[in-house]
Amino acid sequence: MGEYYRKILGTDKMTNTKKRIILTVLSVISFLIAIAFLCACTDLIAVRILDVLKTFKPNLTIAKLAKLKGVLYGNIILFTVFGALFILLNFVKFSNVDKENTPTFTVHPVCENRKMSRYTLVLLMLFLTISGIRFYWLNQKQTFHIDEMYGISIVTQNEYGLWSGKDFEKGRLYTGKEIKDAIFFDDASIKDTVRDLLHLWVYNKDTAYNNLFIYLSRIWFTGFKSSDFKTTFIRAGLLNFIFFCIAFYFFYLLISELTDNKLTKVLLITFAFLNPTTIGLSVFMRSYALQETVLILFTYLFVFYYKNIKSDREITTKTNFIRTSIVCAVLFSTDYFSVLYLGILGLVLLYLSIRKKEYNLSLFLLCTVFTGLLLTKCFYLNYGTGFFAGRGAEAFSEIGNSALKNFTYTILKLNDFVSENMFNLIVMIIFAAAGRFLCIRNKTENATHTVIFACSLLFCFLVLYISPLKALRYVAPVFPLLSFSLIIDTNKKGLRYAVYALQLCVVLLTLKNVFPSQQNFTKIRHLNDADEAVLNAEFLKDEENPIVISHDCVYPSVLPYLKDNQSVYFSDTEEQAEEICTGSFWYLTHVKDENGFRVFKEELIEKR
Repeated sequence: MGEYYRKILGTDKMTNTKKRIILTVLSVISFLIAIAFLCACTDLIAVRILDVLKTFKPNLTIAKLAKLKGVLYGNIILFTVFGALFILLNFVKFSNVDKENTPTFTVHPVCENRKMSRYTLVLLMLFLTISGIRFYWLNQKQTFHIDEMYGISIVTQNEYGLWSGKDFEKGRLYTGKEIKDAIFFDDASIKDTVRDLLHLWVYNKDTAYNNLFIYLSRIWFTGFKSSDFKTTFIRAGLLNFIFFCIAFYFFYLLISELTDNKLTKVLLITFAFLNPTTIGLSVFMRSYALQETVLILFTYLFVFYYKNIKSDREITTKTNFIRTSIVCAVLFSTDYFSVLYLGILGLVLLYLSIRKKEYNLSLFLLCTVFTGLLLTKCFYLNYGTGFFAGRGAEAFSEIGNSALKNFTYTILKLNDFVSENMFNLIVMIIFAAAGRFLCIRNKTENATHTVIFACSLLFCFLVLYISPLKALRYVAPVFPLLSFSLIIDTNKKGLRYAVYALQLCVVLLTLKNVFPSQQNFTKIRHLNDADEAVLNAEFLKDEENPIVISHDCVYPSVLPYLKDNQSVYFSDTEEQAEEICTGSFWYLTHVKDENGFRVFKEELIEKR
């Protein structure tokens, strides 16, 4: 079909450069027309459909209508992408070069020799050490974060999930075991797993969550039935450990593309995976450990394209197209913020390809991204709504709010996050600048590590800038890539030893924060995220008097830690609780403090 367009346009009589310019301009114009049509029609289509829904269901709330509008926006835009992809693919010319001479994105083994070398043994010992430290801290985890409990509710699709599905019956007597069975993994059958996966494929109950981690978690917990939170920690930690194994492997392949220095590789792996941030992600039951792995994989893909574009090698093969599209789809399926990282690295590759006048390659890259979007849409039917509803809507609203104040606060927050969990950010930037300077001075092309460091830092800034809640876990998955600031290649022996000494000092100063000790317990995040007032509460030790819970915000703070034989009621008000209980009881609720934040409150109501 591409040849058909070329004959109509008469481009077969033009030079290759003119052909590519004309085809690129036409494809961009077509895409812009599609976007303009979309912007003009989206509101009209959404309003019409919502009017029809309100006719049949007049009891629809404003919140439900807003969610439906977000769903419509997401689906209309993603299906428009299909049209843009169809237009662009007509102008992409795939390479027919012999496979032996065409670079293909693939994975190479770490050790090609069957005989284990001393260096391979060092890598193995390093892997076992990092694994051991991670398992130690996993065993130290004491409580759930509120988002972890919400994540379990989504994964299990329980009817009595937190803030979704059925409410616990008011006035009915429950035991602690009954409640924990209802909110944890309550069915170990394969049939239940398949049913949950089908429900998750359509909608996972929350627009802010993407489905890859949820799918993998549901499959991972097949055959698991337990209401013990400690057992659940370990099971989820093993899944995160699998993600770490994959991340470790691809990270080694990635740094092997950036430097040949073996000592630098060992120090970088240590710095990347033995810091409080990455350890904290490994004990956190959310998608961030998976996102960390996929970001490393995508960066490895980026280096493949970056180096081959720099070397003027033909890489627009169908094999590369398929593999790149799949990697993009996996990245899209981890977290909505990952789109920013893909956009940043993608713009770098587009800039390089246009600078090299490889316009066919530019179209090739755009088509891989669009194909990845469509694969993601097939993978999760509700994908895209997170951009326009919930957290996505909050992020867009944050962009226009006090730009200068937000900019300053974001810079300070980013500096705090990096400096507290890895090393001083200013020093890391100086390291990266020195590495870039030596590359320019020595006239070497291997400066890709500084590009990755700069892009990763920009990603952190953008995520924190647009995020209303500037949390470390939003940017933590990219922290291993910040370690590339330490790469400084030089041929001078004296300078090389000085670089080794500086790298070693940085790594050792970071290691002291993760070394197994009680002193470092507070430095590793997500080991104890529960309210201290709950953990030390008297009602958890009192098995005689029943507990009455009056607010659903109390659920994640209390329900996982109930004793099996404790008596529990649910009520709306304290007066209703007094009617339910004939004797003394513990009344649990949330109240707002002077700053407007919810604070847990317990009170023993005594009756005579």
